[in-house]
Amino acid sequence: MRSPSSVNRARKKRFTLKWWHFLIFFAISLTILYFIIPQNSTIDYLQDAKPNAVSLFYLRNMVKKNPHDPTYKILLANQELSLGHIAVAEELVKPYYTQTPENKTQWQALWSEYLITRAKAYALNNGPARKQQEELLKEIVSILARSPYLNVDEMLSVANDAVALNMAQVGVKLYLRLSTIPSKISATYFANAAKVALFVSDYHASADLYFIAQDRATTIAQKREYFIKGLMSLQRGNLNDQALIAAKKHIGVLAHDSTTLEYLAKLAVTANRPDIALPFVEKMLHWSN
Repeated sequence: MRSPSSVNRARKKRFTLKWWHFLIFFAISLTILYFIIPQNSTIDYLQDAKPNAVSLFYLRNMVKKNPHDPTYKILLANQELSLGHIAVAEELVKPYYTQTPENKTQWQALWSEYLITRAKAYALNNGPARKQQEELLKEIVSILARSPYLNVDEMLSVANDAVALNMAQVGVKLYLRLSTIPSKISATYFANAAKVALFVSDYHASADLYFIAQDRATTIAQKREYFIKGLMSLQRGNLNDQALIAAKKHIGVLAHDSTTLEYLAKLAVTANRPDIALPFVEKMLHWSN
C-alpha cells in the first residue's frame, strides 16, 4: 500500500505537469496566432477588447519585442489604465503625447492621455488638485474634439465630458459630427444635444439636432415633437423665414398631421406670410372633413 505522502507527491506531480502543459499550449497558440493572423487584425481587436490575462500577456510581450513601436505601447497603456495602473499607463504614453498632434500615433496618444487625465481628475475630491486636473482635461478635450480618428463611442465620451466641463460649444460640434455617422444613437440623445445647443444660443445647431432626432424617432408623436421643437429653436433666434424653409424640407410624414399643420399656419402668420399660412389652413380643413 502506498503511503499518504507518496500519493500526495504523485498528485502534486500530475498537477505540475498539467500546468506545464497549459503554459506550453498557451505559448504555442500565441506563436501560431502571431504568424497566422494579420497584425492589423490583432491590433483592431485589441483596441476594443477588454483587458484580460491573454491580451495583457500578449501586449507586454510585444512591447518587449518591439520597444520602439508606439502602437503596442499605446494599446497596452489603455489596458493597464483599465486595471487602474495609471502610473504604468502614463509612462507608456509619455514619449508620444503632445498637444499639437500631427499623425495618427500622436492622436492616439492624446486619446490615452485624455483617459489618464480623466481617471486622475475623477478620482479626486473637490479641491485645488481636482480643479488643476480638470483644467488640463479641458485643454485635452478642446484638442481631441478635432481628432479625425475618434470612433462613435469615443466621440460620445468626449462630447459628454465637454458639456460636463462647461464647454458646451465643443460638445455641440461633436454632436453634429456624430449626426453624420451611421450609428445606433437614439433620438432622445440627439434631442438632449439640441437642448445643449439651444442653451448656448446656437439656434441652427439646435434645430439641426432636433431634425436628426425627428428622423430617428419611431412614432408620429415623437416626430411631431422634435420637428416642432426644431422650428421653435429657429424662432428663438428670430429666424422665422428660415423656420419656414426648414419646415418644408423636414416635414416628411407630418404633412398630413393636423397638429403640425396648425402649428405651421401660426408660424407663417407670425412670419407675416399669410400666403404660406393659407395652404396649411386649407389642408387642415380638408383632413378634418
